[in-house]
This record gives sequence, structure tokens and C-alpha cells, in this order.
Amino acid sequence: MKLLLKTLLITAIATSFTSSNEKAAAAPIATKGDQFTAITASIIGTHTTACIGSDDRWYVLYELLLTNCKAVDATVEQITVIDVSAPSRILATFKKDELIKSLRTLGARSTTDNKLAPGFSKLLLVSLTFDEKSAIPATVKHRIQGLAANSPAAQKPAAIDYTIAELSLTKQTAPVMSPPLQGGAWLVVNGTGPHPGAHRGALQTVNGTLVNSQRFAIDWMMADDEGRLVNGDHKVLENWVGYGQNILAAAAGVVIQVEGNLPDQIPGTLPDPNSINLTNVDGNYVVIDHGHGIFTFYAHLKPRSLAVGVGDSVKAGDQLGTLGNTGNTSAPHLHFHVMSGSSSLGSDGLPFVLDNFHLQGSHNLNQLDDALDGKASLLIKSKRKNLSRNQQLPLDLNLVHFAD
Repeated sequence: MKLLLKTLLITAIATSFTSSNEKAAAAPIATKGDQFTAITASIIGTHTTACIGSDDRWYVLYELLLTNCKAVDATVEQITVIDVSAPSRILATFKKDELIKSLRTLGARSTTDNKLAPGFSKLLLVSLTFDEKSAIPATVKHRIQGLAANSPAAQKPAAIDYTIAELSLTKQTAPVMSPPLQGGAWLVVNGTGPHPGAHRGALQTVNGTLVNSQRFAIDWMMADDEGRLVNGDHKVLENWVGYGQNILAAAAGVVIQVEGNLPDQIPGTLPDPNSINLTNVDGNYVVIDHGHGIFTFYAHLKPRSLAVGVGDSVKAGDQLGTLGNTGNTSAPHLHFHVMSGSSSLGSDGLPFVLDNFHLQGSHNLNQLDDALDGKASLLIKSKRKNLSRNQQLPLDLNLVHFAD
């Protein structure tokens, strides 16, 4: 839930998609009965469903945990995501550079190769996009090709080719939320999209499990009428446009956790990593239980600004506090995500959509870097778009406006 000041440090995934007309690769090696699989694969997350983004495309995100369980080096050369109901339909292909860019270590770090040493694991960040909701399959599976042990007694790598790790893509509807902010413009940082930021691979080991609570998280930063995020010295909190803005409940519910007394950080750099732990990483925060297994999380609030306490009932639009720079953050922003449980780090991250917003344009990482340093504006006012969006997810580097 940190906001990295320089976007060159922000991780991104690269996924290669095949067209619907592309022919499938040769079928996996046929086997009878049980199949030996030196590389195992499991899905991180149990609430996989789709949501529609502000580009009118449908997004499905999940992570695949790959483990080499044998004492022989393994190399993953290609992973193909396949529609179970139509095996010739390839939904995504990861190979060569695209594969390496999409792999992460268990410490959520980028990796420089596609190797799996004996007993080691890596994560594949999978992002599927579809032009129509009807194109989303009910179930997918994953074909793995490469080199690894091909029998229990193998002493050296050999060719492998098998299909494992089925995943049901539920047809549940993503929860519809009200904006957690008002007015704007508000910039989406580290959000969902073709080149997502640090949240996408920010898995944590909490309570004995590996989870990704931030899969669909957004860091919200406010721009002024000239497109500036900060006006003046970027190390001065009060110079940031969003600092002190109202944070609003995204839906009706009951407040179940709060913290409100941690101090603001000085903008410009992240805090000393040795000072960050599970109790202060979020800074000042609010967690709301909305029922039906849906919770919202609001982090990095200004010290002593909370307007609610544990046990309070809120409705959409009620003020929770104001925007600050507390916890593991380098610049004032609101970290917001939706999750399946009450733990901000130990719950599964859920997709969501906002009931209404106006899309004013999109930006690139270079523009964001300059704006974070106070060297440039995000956009020219006369060129702003004003496109109404209903029940969609704002995507990474979108600039949006909410009702006042």
C-alpha cells in the first residue's frame, strides 16, 4: 500500500495475448491415469471474478504459484491459459521475455530468468482481458512446457508438457461502490490496467497463508485545475493538492477497525524499512464491513482526522477522515481497496466498480514522475475529456472527477 515516488521503481506485468483466430499449439502429451508433474501449480485467491474497466474491457486477475518439487533444476519455457470448454481457444500465452516479466519471487520481486531451482517457487501474475463479458470462460487451465524432472527418479531435466491448475471464473457481479472521494481531478496510481503498478504483485505472507489483498487496489492522488499534484516544494505536506481532502465511505456498513494517531511522514522518500511492521504499514486507516463477505479499506489518513470509531454505522458518502501521508508512503494519497475479510493484508483482494465518475483523460509514467516532483502538470486543461462512466473500474493513470 505504499506509493513509490519514482514510477521507474513500480513493477509492471507484460502479458502476451493471442487472437481468437490464432491456432492452438500442439496438444499436451497424452497420458493414462495419474501424471507425474515435477512442477506444481496452485491459484492464489479464491474469489476470482471479472470487472469492467474504464476502457470498456473486462479484466480477470489472479496469481499462479509455481513450485519445482524435485531435486532437478527446472526451466519454464511457456505457460498457456486455455478455455477448458474449448481447449483450442488460447486466452493468453506467456513465453520468453513476456514470461520473465510476469514472474515474481515469493518476496514479490522481479526476476531475471525463468528458472525454478529444486524446492523453489515463483509467482506468475496473470491478467486476462476480454472485449465482452460473454467471452469470459467458465473455467480455465494452464499448460506448462519446459524442462524438469520427467519421472520420480530423474537425475537431469527433460522435456515436460502438461496441463494443470484449473480455475473457475465465477460469474458473480463485482460490488458497486460509491467514490471514496469527492470533486477532483483524482489520478489513479498503481491501479489495474495494461501496465499496472506496485499493488499487482504485492503478495504478503500473513497468518500462515500467501495472499494478495491489493490485487485491485488504487492509490488516489488529487490534481488541481492546472493538473498539478504538488504546488511548490514537494517535501512540504501542505503543498500537495490532495492533502487534507475528505475521505468518504464507499458503501453502507459498520466500522470494525480504526487507527488514527500515527504521524505523517515527510514526502519525498519512503520511511526506513526497518521502522515498518504490520501495525504501522497502513498508517492511519479505517476498515468497514459491508456484509456478504465484502470489506473496504482506507489507508494513510491524516493524524487525528478520523470522524468515526469502531462500531459506528455509516452510509455511502459519510466522512471517515481526511487524506494524509501516514504509514509506508512517500507522498499524500488515499490507498483504497476492497477485500474478502477484515485483515487489510491477510484477505483476498476483490474487484469492484464505482457507480459514477467522469473520465478526464489518461497519462503515462513519465508524466507522473515529473508531476510527483512538482516539475510538470498532468494535463492541459483545455484538452481534458469529460466522459461519464457508470459501474466501471477506473484504470491505472486515469484522471477522473467525482461529484462534489
